[in-house]
Amino acid sequence: MTDLARLRFFPLDGAALWFQPSTGLHLRAQAPRFARLERTAPRVVMFGITNACNLRCSFCSRDTTRPSEWTVDLAASVLRGLAQAGTLEVAFGGGEPLLFPGFPELLTELRRTTPLALHATSNGTRINAATWPRLRGLLTEVRLSLYDEPTWQAAADTMNADGQRWSANLLVDRARLPRLPALLAQLAARGCHDVALLPYLGVPGQALDAPALAELAATLDDAPLPCRISVCFGDRLAVPCLPRELDARPQVEPGAWPRAGGDDCGAGFDFITLTPDRRVQSCSFQDTSVPPREAPPVTTAEDVLRLWRVERTTLRQAAARSGCARRDRPPDAAPTPSRAAARWPALALWHQYSGNNSGECVLVGKFETNEAARRYVAELLPGLVADEPYSAAWRELFEREGVVPPPEVSAHRDLEWSQTPHHLLAIGRSVVATSYSADDAFPELRALTWKRGGYVVAGGLHLHDWPALLAVIRGRDSADARLVRDALDRAQGGAPPAHAEVHGDLVVSLLELTRDSSSSQRTPMGAALKQRAEALEQLAGERPLACEPLLEDTSGAALTAVMQRLGVELSSQPRLWVSFFGQDADAAAQRFASAVDQPGVHRAGHGVLIEGQKRRKRLAVLGLRHGGYVRALEGDEVEVSGSWWFLQVPSKGKKAVSPRVDRAALEHALTSSLGVAVTVTEGNNWRSGASASLCTREPATALAAMTQAASLLGCRLNVHVRDLSPLAFCVRRLIAEVRSPEARAGNR
Repeated sequence: MTDLARLRFFPLDGAALWFQPSTGLHLRAQAPRFARLERTAPRVVMFGITNACNLRCSFCSRDTTRPSEWTVDLAASVLRGLAQAGTLEVAFGGGEPLLFPGFPELLTELRRTTPLALHATSNGTRINAATWPRLRGLLTEVRLSLYDEPTWQAAADTMNADGQRWSANLLVDRARLPRLPALLAQLAARGCHDVALLPYLGVPGQALDAPALAELAATLDDAPLPCRISVCFGDRLAVPCLPRELDARPQVEPGAWPRAGGDDCGAGFDFITLTPDRRVQSCSFQDTSVPPREAPPVTTAEDVLRLWRVERTTLRQAAARSGCARRDRPPDAAPTPSRAAARWPALALWHQYSGNNSGECVLVGKFETNEAARRYVAELLPGLVADEPYSAAWRELFEREGVVPPPEVSAHRDLEWSQTPHHLLAIGRSVVATSYSADDAFPELRALTWKRGGYVVAGGLHLHDWPALLAVIRGRDSADARLVRDALDRAQGGAPPAHAEVHGDLVVSLLELTRDSSSSQRTPMGAALKQRAEALEQLAGERPLACEPLLEDTSGAALTAVMQRLGVELSSQPRLWVSFFGQDADAAAQRFASAVDQPGVHRAGHGVLIEGQKRRKRLAVLGLRHGGYVRALEGDEVEVSGSWWFLQVPSKGKKAVSPRVDRAALEHALTSSLGVAVTVTEGNNWRSGASASLCTREPATALAAMTQAASLLGCRLNVHVRDLSPLAFCVRRLIAEVRSPEARAGNR
């Protein structure tokens, strides 16, 4: 293995840099003796090693149409050559780098033959006790991409147990700002080294305005752990930070972006991106790469270095997506005072690794008839301008219909800021809306769906995976159904169903959504969904068809299991689970529970369970108006899960130490209260926490026991309630549609 503790020398233009791979230490010196130095290579390579990913985050910058062409030998050869030319760091991303075949072998080879600092940005879902040992000791840093769901915590526990340095990437928009201090405290308590804050690019409605940027700056000033600011923020955030340009001499090329005295982000020069299909581009947000796709890809380090030298103008261009600091800043703009003051001294010392970073918000509403769904969309389309704030017509409609949160709830949600969907369409009885968001992009639309007599399918808040499309076609008979299934295998643009089954005269198909390679849109999911539905309609012809996006993870095996039990009647018990988030979530839940004030209402921590109500429309609208997340539950038996923890907010500059939950005492308390054995585990919350889940027909009793246990131990509690098999109810909904009189009349 190479010695990563040794300082590596890197020539800048007119200055010198020394870098220690093992710690991220940088020493920059500027003196007359370094005035003639010139760069020989990009300092950092952002390596999209694969396009494969087990998630499909809508805000991900990668082009999913690019093939994954790297092999272990080829990647190792190119990176060895770049290391010899002077490159200091490689940050693996993609895609999910842990899905690259032979990733541990590649890291082992690079650790053996190069002095590169090796990092990886991961969604964390593949980091666990079973997979981590093959990566042990190979990465200098792992960066976890964080979303609203607490999936990162298990990965953090695994790496903490092994002494692995890990940090976090966090997308910031206006909705997330109020929750940011609590999340930073949680990360500090869990041992996170630092947090990189990233803006949304290509999403106009998510941009932070001046007051929001000031709020973010104040949060960072009091943060309990080091925070890094993405270069994509440009000059817009008034916080102390290092100048971005390491070089002493300006790098202005003919045709390149004129910096007008301000410093540049360095994309395409200080760092470059290698794409999964072996091209070079300035950063992951670019749509243009070199060489072009019709030309042969890179095969050697010299290919990469040649493009880095001769394609300087192309690589220094701004990204076309809104939010790019190069694109959004006028050429003659002067740097802000905070940035203008940030100039390199003769000698500078700092610690830092470079990082690589890669939810779709979906509404699915169900109506009684196709015509009702079309009527709902027709009412909204005249006032819809995709990706723009709510139009005056929409704001007037929402105010008139009483679906707007009251002022005391909407302190952090203003209709002037709310963003219309990318796509809004009717597919049979389903209405689908899609948008980018780290939060619920359109609670008013959900409330209006309920108020118009629709049913809002649970889920869809910040999906990290494109939903599959479940389709049911009713053939004329079983023989015709088999013909339809065979046609499905041949159709859909060469993308056959992920799973298809014939059940009598029914064809039930699970269809994946794929990106249209001709599309340059950054969020093609809604368009792809529409194309799939239209192709299904064409294939079905006059046969009854029903389809619905699946907002819960599923598989072909799960669909087979549901089909095998179609003859078993599902026991149903309509309920609502309304949950709240943020620092005052418990208080918000209590206010909502008090507003309902009727039998069958049970509050537990930040959630409220409502039972015994056959008509849920009014209560769902009320929950959304109170700022809650409303989940309609169908099953008689549901899953109730809880997480218990202690949280200490650390003093500035000090590491937090949280007391541990007594898991044995918690297990005893739950088992005694419920009269059934309950197993308490660790790892689903931060290291001092505990978690448990159980399936029950009496969720209110389970919630009361969990709340009582938290009170007994004096710790915090999060609870969730969900259906055991939402897929089973979805399949039955669609079968009912294709067997309805409306479907028999051929009205789709």
